This record gives sequence, structure tokens and C-alpha cells, in this order.
Amino acid sequence: MRLREYALLIYALLVCSAPCSATQLTISQPGSYQLGSNFFATPAAPNDNSIVIAASNVILDFNIHSISQINTTTGFNGVLINSNVHDVIIKNGIIQNITGTGIILTGSNARIKIIDMSFENCGAGGLLANGLTGTINDLDIQRCQFISCGTTFTNARVADLQNCQGSRIADCVFSNAINNGGTATAITMSNCTACDVINTAVENNANNSGNFVAISQTLNNACGLKGVAVRNNTAALSLTGFLLNEVFGGIYTACSCIGNINGNASLATTFSGFSIINATNGFNIFSGCSVISNRASGTIANAGFSITGTGNVFLKCISNGLASTGNNSVGYLNIGTGPQTYVECIGSYNVSSASATGMIETNSTNSLIVRSYFGRNIGATAATSFGYAQPTTASRISLCENVAFNNGTTSANQFLNVAASATSAVSFNTINATGNAPWTNLGVST
Repeated sequence: MRLREYALLIYALLVCSAPCSATQLTISQPGSYQLGSNFFATPAAPNDNSIVIAASNVILDFNIHSISQINTTTGFNGVLINSNVHDVIIKNGIIQNITGTGIILTGSNARIKIIDMSFENCGAGGLLANGLTGTINDLDIQRCQFISCGTTFTNARVADLQNCQGSRIADCVFSNAINNGGTATAITMSNCTACDVINTAVENNANNSGNFVAISQTLNNACGLKGVAVRNNTAALSLTGFLLNEVFGGIYTACSCIGNINGNASLATTFSGFSIINATNGFNIFSGCSVISNRASGTIANAGFSITGTGNVFLKCISNGLASTGNNSVGYLNIGTGPQTYVECIGSYNVSSASATGMIETNSTNSLIVRSYFGRNIGATAATSFGYAQPTTASRISLCENVAFNNGTTSANQFLNVAASATSAVSFNTINATGNAPWTNLGVST
């Protein structure tokens, strides 16, 4: 065992077996370090840290031990990684019951790995990767649990990645955070490039008097989500599974938003499984994504997929079973002016105390909808519930081999403002400048 390993082991055993003050330890030399016992802290001043890593090429092994705070001094953090530090591994432990953040990266860091860590009751949040003062490269977070974190802060962010490149969160769980007010967010990624979230669950969280967002991405480029599940979360106001704001070139595969509940029927609250917001071109791809069995209340329309911008592609996506009280329920709501592409998508079994529709293209031109199914979308206002709807002024929207079945009450409720017979083969309005229609769609009321 190296001398510094032995020194830290003895330090942890002798000093931290009873309550001790912070800052506890600064690691200033490269090497491998282990905690020898649980680490208890009674910080005297706010905004202190338990361990500061000030050197590169460090392995900090918690050795299945924990860092805990046993007083209420504010802003006490678990581990702080100084700026310009690189090649650090933190693993195998617990950071719990602290008033600040579990782990903080302060910028210009590279190749930081956080593996098999549990963050429990970290008041400000579990992880802050603050790349605003210098890009953070290759941050790797694997097999971590974030439990009841960010609960003491309004607008809390449990894991907050800012200005990161080539980084990822994989095989993690974000759960059981109970907030009261503001907008609570499990994972925030802003100004990130080529960063991914993989095989991760956001579940059983609640904001009892505010909004909840599972994953928020802002101004990201070429980032991806794969196998991310957002399930069984609640919010007193609005709830969004995936908030994608000015995100470009992203790939979203097999992501789901299932069994979430939000809102108040008399307030301006809304639900969106995927909220995709782009002022111009998004060029994002959504493959095999689903929004299933969610319940929403509020005076704003609720949607499985709420879409603006242009150039997004949806492949084999599902919006099913969105139950709304107070306003409309829509499987796919394209409220932008630009075209989207939908291939083999499903918008079905959406119900509402108002109107329910499988897909609405509000103002767009040149969208393409191919081999998709819109069935059994029924609202209390059945006359204005549809399988597929577009405005009378729709231009060059191409519908190809789609089926609408048992929406609303009559055959006219299957395809709205789409030319031709409403009860048998229904041709799309225009496919090209000459108006030729070589393909048809099928609309059947019962």
C-alpha cells in the first residue's frame, strides 16, 4: 500500500469515526485513495466541502463507505473537483444527508469517471458539472443512484451538466425526490455536444406545488438519449417528460414516458411527453419512442409529442392512452410551420373531457405522414375529436397509406380537411404541385 493510501485510511478511521469539521481533506497528489470508515462532518461555515480533489490522476475509492453531514450548515458539498483537474475516478460509495451538492466539477475538467455511487438526500442536488468557465470533456457517470436529491431548493436540478462534450450518463436511476414549488428537473443538459443518456430511469418523483421536468436539454448539438424511461412522476402544475429546447441533430431511441400524472383542471397547466421546441431546423430523430398511459389536467392542450421547428423525423413512435381533463388530448401536435416526417407511428386511445385527436398538423407545410395509425381517439366533445386533422389552408402535406379508425362519432371524424370519401379510401390533399394522388388512406368510423 502506498504511503498516501495508508495516510488517508488512518485519517478516515481516526478523525472521522466521530463528528469532525470540514474542510476535511484536500487530495493534492496523484494516486489511489480509500476511505477506511464512514465520514461524518459538522461543517462550521457555509459552502464548505468534505473532500477537495486538487490533483489529476486520482482514484478515490469510497470502499463502500459514506460521507454524511450531521448538522444543518448550508451549502456543504461532498466532493469538489478543482478546475483543470483531469483523469479522476470516484467510485463505490455513498454521499448522503448533506445540504449542498454530492459532487461538483468546477470546469476545464477531462476524463472524470463517477462509478457505482449513491447520492441520497443531497439538498442542492447530486451532481453539478459546471463547464461554463471551461468545457468539461469525457465525463462518465455509470451505475449511480440519485435518491431524494434537490429537495430543499426551488428549481432544483439533480444532475446538471453545463457545457460538456463527449460525456454520458449510463445505467442510472433518479428517484423519490419530493419538491414543493418552482420547476424541479432530474437531468439538465445545456450547451452540450455529443453527450448521451443511456438506460436510465427517472421515476417516482413529485413536485407537490410546482412543475416537474424529467430531462431538459437546451442548446445541445448531436446529443442522444437511448432507453430512458420516465415513469410514475407527479406534478401539481405542468409535467414534461423530455423538454428539448433548441436542440439540433439529436437521436432519441426507445425512450418512454409512462404513467405520469399532473395538473389542475382549472389552472394553466399542461402535460407533454416530448416537448420539442426549435425556432428553425431541429433535424432530430425519434425512433421507437413512446408516451403511454399518462393523465393530465389543465386549461392548456396536452400532447404526447408537442412539436415546433422543422425537419424532425419520427419512426415507429407511439402516443397512446393520454387522458386529459380540462382541455384537449392530442397524440402528436405539430404547432410549428415547418415540415415533420412520421413513419409507422401510432396515435390512439387518447381521451379527454374536451376533444381528443391522434395527430394535428396546425400550420405546417410539406409534412409527410406514412403508414401510421390513428384509432379510438374520443373526447367528450366527440364532434371535434379526430383521427388526423389539418387546417383547410394546409399546403403540400402528404399522407400515404394511413389508417384512421373509430375516432369521434362519425366517418367525418377520421381525416379532417383531407379530400375524398370519408368512409372508404381517402386520398391525401396534395402530394406534389400537380395534385396527383397515387396513394390513398383509409378512414372508417366503426
